[in-house]
Parts: sequence; C-alpha cells; structure tokens
Amino acid sequence: MKATEKCRPVLSLKWKMFAYFIAFIGVSLLVIWILQICLLNDFYQRTRLKQMETVADNIESVIGRDEFKNVTVTNATDYSMCVRVFLVDAGKGTEVLSVEGSGACFIHYMDYNEISLLYDKALKNSGSYLQTFTFNPHFQDTENKTQGTTPSSNYDAIKVDKDDSDDILGQNPEILDSDIQGDSDIIYAEDAFSSALYIKIADTTDGQVYAILINADLLPITSTVQTLKTQFVWITVIMCVVALLLAALSAKNIADPVAKMNESAKLLARGKYDVEFNGDGCAELEELAGTLSYAASELSQIDRLQKELIANISHDLRTPLTMICGYGEVMRDIPGENNAENIQVIIDEATRMSALVTDLLDISKIQSGAIKPVRSEFDITVTVHEVMQRYAKLIDREGYEILFEHTAHACIFADKTMILQVIYNLINNAINYCGDDRRVRVVQTLSNNSVKITVEDNGKGIPPEHIPYIWDRYYKTDSVHKRSLVGTGLGLSIVKQILEQHEARYGVYSTLGAGTAFWFEFDTV
Repeated sequence: MKATEKCRPVLSLKWKMFAYFIAFIGVSLLVIWILQICLLNDFYQRTRLKQMETVADNIESVIGRDEFKNVTVTNATDYSMCVRVFLVDAGKGTEVLSVEGSGACFIHYMDYNEISLLYDKALKNSGSYLQTFTFNPHFQDTENKTQGTTPSSNYDAIKVDKDDSDDILGQNPEILDSDIQGDSDIIYAEDAFSSALYIKIADTTDGQVYAILINADLLPITSTVQTLKTQFVWITVIMCVVALLLAALSAKNIADPVAKMNESAKLLARGKYDVEFNGDGCAELEELAGTLSYAASELSQIDRLQKELIANISHDLRTPLTMICGYGEVMRDIPGENNAENIQVIIDEATRMSALVTDLLDISKIQSGAIKPVRSEFDITVTVHEVMQRYAKLIDREGYEILFEHTAHACIFADKTMILQVIYNLINNAINYCGDDRRVRVVQTLSNNSVKITVEDNGKGIPPEHIPYIWDRYYKTDSVHKRSLVGTGLGLSIVKQILEQHEARYGVYSTLGAGTAFWFEFDTV
C-alpha cells in the first residue's frame, strides 16, 4: 500500500451518516426549490389551461341533454370560469347559455364580431383555439376616467401577449405543453393579471353545431412564490436540525455499538477471549455481536485445545525418548544388560514415536490437500476382516474380544488405503476406551443402497458437551493425559479428515456409563 493511501483520512461512521443525511436533505430541498418555486408558475398555468379543456369536454358531452345547464353551471363554478355557449346556424350564432363563474371575466363584454373572429380561428385549428392575454382592469381612456364611467367594452383593455395578433390567434392548442408556457410574454404587475380564452366547436349527433367559449383567470402568483421562499428558508433550517438530530440518534444506536464492538474485537485479536460484545440498537448489530461472541468462545476453546495438543504431544514424545535413553544407558553401564529384550524395548518405543510423527504428518497433508483419495471399487467387508487380523496378538495377550457382525458383503467406491486407516483408528479408539469387559463390537448394516460401519465399546461414555470436540487433534475427555494402549491418540482427527475428503456421512452417539459408538456410511455400488 502506498504511503498516501495509509495517510488518507477516513471519516467515522457517525460523520458519514451525518454527511449522508445532509446530502439527502440537500437533494430534497433542491427538488422542492425547483418544483415549488422555480416551476410553480409553469405548473400552475399548465394545470389551469388543462382545466379549461376539461370543462369544454364536460360541457360538450351534455349538450342537448336535460342536465346541460346544471353541468355547465357546476363546472364553471367549481373551476371559477366564465362560459358562453352559442348555437351556430347558417353562419349566425345564438347564445343558449351564459355563466359568470369568475370575477375578472371579459368574454361577456365581447361583441359578436369578435366572437365570430374567434370562431373562424377555431375552424382553422381543427375545432379549438386557445390564447392567453395580459389584462389591465384599470385601463381606461382619459375621457371616461374624467366622467367616471366604464367603457362600453372592456375588450379595449385587452392586450395580446405577442405583437403579431394574427399569429397569436392562429395558435394550435396542442402546443400548450411545450410552447405557450415558455414563449408567452405575459406581464405580471400589481395592476395586471393574465387571462386565458378557449373556444371549442362541438358537433352533436343531430347535426347541430355549438361554440363553447370559456374564459379563466391566470392569477399572479408572485406573492405566493415569495411566501414559499420564506417558508423554504425555515424548512432548510428545520431540516438541517433534523439531520443533526437523526445523525446523533443513529450514532447512539448504530455507530457507538459498532465502535465498542471494534474495540472488543481488538482485544479479542490480542488474545483476550473473555471479552464481551454488546450489539444493542438493531437486529443486525445484535446478530453480529452474537456471532463475535461465538467466535470468541470458539477461539478460546481452540486456544485451550492447542495448549493441550502441545502438552500431549510433548508427553507422548518425551515418554519413548526417556525410555530409549534409559535403556540405552543401562545397556552401556551395566554388564549383561545388552540383551535382546532391552533392544526390543528401544525398538518398540522408537516405532511408537515414529508412528506419532507419521500421524501428525498425515493430518497436515490431508488438511493441506497434499493427499488426495485414489478411488476404486472394493469390498469393505473384506477390508474390515483385514483390519481385524492386526489385533490377533492383542486379543491373545491382553484378553480383548473384538467381534465383527455382518450379514452380507458390500462394495463401495473409495480410497481403500484411507478407509482401512479409518476402520483401524476407530477400533484403536474403542480399545483405548472400552470398559472392564474389554469388548469391542464392529457392526456392518445394509439399507437403502448404503453400508454403515459402527464401532462400539462399553466404556464410560462421553459427556454431551464434549462430543463436538472429540474429532479435534489430541482432544481428551479426561483432564489427565493417559498414554494410549494402541495408536497415537490422533486417530479420530485422521478419521474426520479422511471421511470429509470422501464426502461420507459420519457421527457418534454416546451414553454416559454405557459406552460410545462411532459410525460412518457410504453408498454401495
């Protein structure tokens, strides 16, 4: 790792969470600013103009029906719009309904020539026409102001949004979503407001033609925007305070427990296995704390087993070395002791020490993968008989009884040498821990295309809390190390490694005071 990488500052979880909260709130405020302030006018106008089209469609759907008047009045009132409906016959229009739903209406002051012009524009635009205006209600000529009267037509006070009125009147309402909002030069002043006019030509099923004229206010929202800006400042302050409080709360419930577990993990790494992990705050932290506590317990157990392993190996190596040295000194110093019996003792102890070293090497090789099973088909029943022959001398000299029970022969596909070693080590283990009857029983059972070999003894059994650890190297249920009668004490660990390499099923069941049974199972071929 480069020096610059080592020195790179790293934020703590607490400050990272605070930064994430601030970033989230910043993005949220930016979205609110854009939608509620910058684009508020656009959204308002688009919505208002769409409402005019909706009202026109609603009125068109009921023209000529009994509910025509009620629907028109309801829509004009609900949406604050003025509505005039004309029946067009032979180029002449007759007003059939008029509703004033807005306080700033100008379509009711339009003469028929002006309405006729709008009607012509609607015909040219596929039956509908939409336009916005800037309207000044205080606009009056000097003469009328002097006399205190209102002009005969407020239409004189209407100024089209763009200079070219012919182009404006020819706009197609379909461009509302793109052009009318961005291109319209609507003037927003204290004494002026915008208004929209929409006309739609409706054809009924009986051949009659109607013109629906709608006028709606587009009220200035400058004061509304200013109010929202003021609120936005307060919202920003409040949200920052909320982010700070959330970060502090999260740090208390998440960051602090993580930091404490980190310190405890450092103590665990230094060999303090009784350290406690506390994960209060959330389910994930509690689960992590439980996992770390379990790991600490397992590491403590492994550390204890490792110390026992070293002590046991030292004991088993020291014993034969002591005997070899002792018998050698006797043969050297005492005349007549240089005989075959003493030499045989030296040979036996050297053989035992060599077997111990060999077993240790075998375990290491199997665990590292240096030894791979060489599988072949063979008769496991015959293999058990071959192992039994090794104990003939022990049976005759020590009075042990080793029985093999089976009903038929079975063949499996495995490494014959390794499986022979498994059977040999299981029998050795049973001999070392069998009861006073010195009886070991090997049972072969066949079921469901599988063969199961069970090695039983009648010893004192294994406590339930010790069973998970009996497969470890040199694990002893007794606190005092005893020298094995046969084998090196590493047999069960070798058995475990070999069976796991073969992906075989294995296990143990034991009853205190009644004995123990080790078993393994293979599929037959």
